[in-house]
Amino acid sequence: GIAVDLNPPVLAAGRVQWPLKWVDFDNLRFDPHAAVLSVDAETLEVEILDDSRSSVTSVLRATNSGDTLVFSDNMCGYLNLFGEAAGKTTPESVLRVRAGGGFDAGYQVDLRAATGSPAVYGGWFLSDDAMLVRVWDPDVDPASVLTEPGDFWSAEEFVSMMLVDLQSGTAERFDVPPKGGAGSTGDLTEVDGKTYISVYHDEGGQTDMFAVTPEGAEPAFSTLGDVLFM
Repeated sequence: GIAVDLNPPVLAAGRVQWPLKWVDFDNLRFDPHAAVLSVDAETLEVEILDDSRSSVTSVLRATNSGDTLVFSDNMCGYLNLFGEAAGKTTPESVLRVRAGGGFDAGYQVDLRAATGSPAVYGGWFLSDDAMLVRVWDPDVDPASVLTEPGDFWSAEEFVSMMLVDLQSGTAERFDVPPKGGAGSTGDLTEVDGKTYISVYHDEGGQTDMFAVTPEGAEPAFSTLGDVLFM
């Protein structure tokens, strides 16, 4: 199991916050809560915040208002298709931790409902109001093409991009980057207001990098091999 996620912490409203998760990969089990480790930057007081509306926390974003946006890990979708909780897991979501407080019970963007997909592979916050997510193609039934759990990660042709409006909770297709790269969601890389994402294809033989904003995307460069964490 993994107790503390590998993704970086954020500083929001005087508190350093880390995403927390616990996953038993061998037996496809997990802790069904979203969780954040919150530490007061001055007093070092430690608090664990949790919310049962989602699970397997991965990525945080500190907003301009001092809140923290909380995004589910790609294991949520995987565990919704395989394992003892298949078909019964809480949805991948964006939740919000209020500045200096706990989870906001009145805010949730259900990414499965927004995208129509049974599984979200991961994503990137493009702003406080927009997120790009990589999802299983909503038009394809996973049961019709997946026979083994490991096939989920290599099914490049069934991975699509969608842009999510975090205010309205709606999503639309974002088809400029090609399909592919199921595992290539990683830490945020932002330069000059553009978020750089990687999409690998040809069974990991090539990775294409794209510069993305809520308005669109443009190719940046390509490299051989699979660049997972970009």
